[in-house]
Amino acid sequence: MPYKLCEITLARPTKAAAALMEALHIDRAKAQRLIDKGRVKLNGERLTIKTEVTGVLSALVFDPKPSGLKPFFITPDFAVFEKPVGVLAHPNGFDCDSTLLDDSRAIFGGAAQLCHRLDRETSGLVVVSRNAQTEAAIKDQFASRLAKKTYLAFVGGRIDAQRLIDAPIAVGTRERNDRLGLPKVLGAVSFSQGRSARTLINPLEYFGDLDATLIEALPISGRTHQIRLHLRYIDRPILGDALYGAGVETARAQLDRSLSRAERIAKTGADRLMLHADSIEFFYRSRFFIKSRVEFGKATLLRAIKAD
Repeated sequence: MPYKLCEITLARPTKAAAALMEALHIDRAKAQRLIDKGRVKLNGERLTIKTEVTGVLSALVFDPKPSGLKPFFITPDFAVFEKPVGVLAHPNGFDCDSTLLDDSRAIFGGAAQLCHRLDRETSGLVVVSRNAQTEAAIKDQFASRLAKKTYLAFVGGRIDAQRLIDAPIAVGTRERNDRLGLPKVLGAVSFSQGRSARTLINPLEYFGDLDATLIEALPISGRTHQIRLHLRYIDRPILGDALYGAGVETARAQLDRSLSRAERIAKTGADRLMLHADSIEFFYRSRFFIKSRVEFGKATLLRAIKAD
């Protein structure tokens, strides 16, 4: 569990934020964030009082449970991890597996923050800030699309030439979710409801024996699941994509965690999503271009499609 409950007894009237700051060794902004997120209770009830209080404060705070992941690139202000496939970037609830944030804070302390997101099923580079100033500066570059990311992916079939995919993406709707019976809402290419999205695709190598192409993908915009949706749109789904690459029943089974490894290989061509965040370029006091160390090639794909 990535959270723990801390109790603070206030014998005399004290402002809750000040009590949290002293007991948890955090700054005022983090104390206030805990209160605003509803993670602080007073005598068993959610804290809503901003004046001085007495009684027992209960605060639910992040408690890192590292798995042993280490950054491969470190500066005084930020570090870069290579997230393995299957590892969450952030906690998705109060009871989940160890995440990249756990390892980041176990190494660099409570100020460490992930500067951008990567899906559980996508492997590759993630930048972690070590202080609030760096966090704001780097996050701003990702938000404004000044930071550039490239991905590698294996897709089914052949792609022979560079291609710019320009297709708007819409987040899933509750109506669509209910109609398809999916346990959560998925996105879709939609020219009537979507927001502008563009991805540049460069083919790197075609493997005839596997009927698969290794490509480089450069997302020009930043929509959720953009690369996956765009490659599905051109009928070249990413191998191993159980959400978008093999129909609704397979997506439902994947989200319900009832899809076996053998079934996933049979339906999608691989036992994992064959998508890897390969490089990141951004400015922080100087230009940084950071390249993945992982060899994401045919050997990786063969391991993913080898059935037991």
